[in-house]
Amino acid sequence: FRTIFFDENNKIIKKNLENFRADPEIYSKIFNNQYPYINKKDGYIKSYLTAIDLVLEYHRYASRVDTALLASLSESRAGNYLSINYRGKKLSEQLIQHMVVTNDLVKHIPFSAQKREVILDIGCGFGGSARLLNAYTPNACQILLDLPETLFLTAYYLKYNFPNKKIALLEDIYPHLDNLDEVIANYDFIIIPPFVLDYLKAESVDLVVNASSLAFMSEEYLNYYLKETNRLLKNGGYFYSLNSSEDSEWGTGSHNWDYRAEYLTISQGFDNRFSFPQWLGRKMG
Repeated sequence: FRTIFFDENNKIIKKNLENFRADPEIYSKIFNNQYPYINKKDGYIKSYLTAIDLVLEYHRYASRVDTALLASLSESRAGNYLSINYRGKKLSEQLIQHMVVTNDLVKHIPFSAQKREVILDIGCGFGGSARLLNAYTPNACQILLDLPETLFLTAYYLKYNFPNKKIALLEDIYPHLDNLDEVIANYDFIIIPPFVLDYLKAESVDLVVNASSLAFMSEEYLNYYLKETNRLLKNGGYFYSLNSSEDSEWGTGSHNWDYRAEYLTISQGFDNRFSFPQWLGRKMG
């Protein structure tokens, strides 16, 4: 990571930051990404077939995705991701997953236009889902958690897309760790490494989101985040997961997570192309 984004004088290599999603080899190294990626080196036929598949998938979702979300869907130019241009939109495989997550949340959770809700995204990546969800929760405070290296890119991505939003970085948070309420009240996005989670007050979060990461963590980290989810969620708050249900060599599947006794299942679907069930639970106390 340091070699890609910093020179020998620890100065940011601006070109690489601005193109962090443009090079498949760099991008896959950072995020261990398994999505089909449009790559000019693959040749015309493979790229064309990948493009057709993306367009077909976009239309398959038209019958069950919020029409406003579908109509506005387009990849951000941040990071210069090589996307499919279709009817004035920029489409990608990862954008479709972000759409699935956002649509699940918007469809099943009664977000309030007046109330300032607090949303915690564990494993936010570069912030793709947060960008889409913001359109439906403009008054919310989104707390985005990931590894420090990833958050470097999250900060760039969100600042690119939301130049007028208030975005708190660790330097903004650190002086207020013992009283984060003020930070939550004054910022639209708060970008945090894992250790800051311990400073969030119990029952202070309305929604916890995790997409495609808890089931691939060690048991120690999985149990830590599940415990923190239970601690942080308000009574009546929601927990959303899009994760593998079965155990694998990489981690513990969601069917074996120890949290269901305290939750009422709201929805569970198997209709996305990522082969992971969507699960939404509501904390019952």
